[in-house]
Amino acid sequence: MSISTPVLCEAFDAVLAVDDLDAPPTPSVTSVLDTLLGMGCPCRFPRFVYVVGSDFHDFHTGPVSCHDTENLVRASHYGSSAFLEAREPWRDVSFSGHRSHKCRVCGADWELISDEYSINMYRSYLALRSRHLPDLGAEVLFPFPIAGGFRGVDATDIQTCAQGFTRTQSFKRTPLDEVLAYLARPR
Repeated sequence: MSISTPVLCEAFDAVLAVDDLDAPPTPSVTSVLDTLLGMGCPCRFPRFVYVVGSDFHDFHTGPVSCHDTENLVRASHYGSSAFLEAREPWRDVSFSGHRSHKCRVCGADWELISDEYSINMYRSYLALRSRHLPDLGAEVLFPFPIAGGFRGVDATDIQTCAQGFTRTQSFKRTPLDEVLAYLARPR
């Protein structure tokens, strides 16, 4: 399978300072969380749960991360729009860092999983473990718009994980307002 240069460039330019879980989230991501919090709680939006839970293992590939996932994970527990509170210190599980969190709004339980594959390849995701309230948002539909790209060590793995997600035809990122409208669509 051959991948065009614009797709690879977009995948690799997604690195953009996502390697520090304690670095402040970008303002655009914060606006996504502010909107979902204003409507109830991000935990109650299946599309949000899907994107923050993006895990390359589900696609049977090597390490791949999604820029939107990295930024939303960080903003969920750090910064002015954070809604998750750590419940315990980091623990090591099979070469991964794990940390339990609880939603300050609805009490849902989340697990933050973080892996580092090399100095240049890091990824994290959130797994919803339990929740207490029904969905407010619409179900996940594909293609799934994202504002950022993917990164990984193998172009074929990146392409496999990116299937179903969409960006504009010109290989530019999907505008944030379109991504926000998709994530916040009510049931």
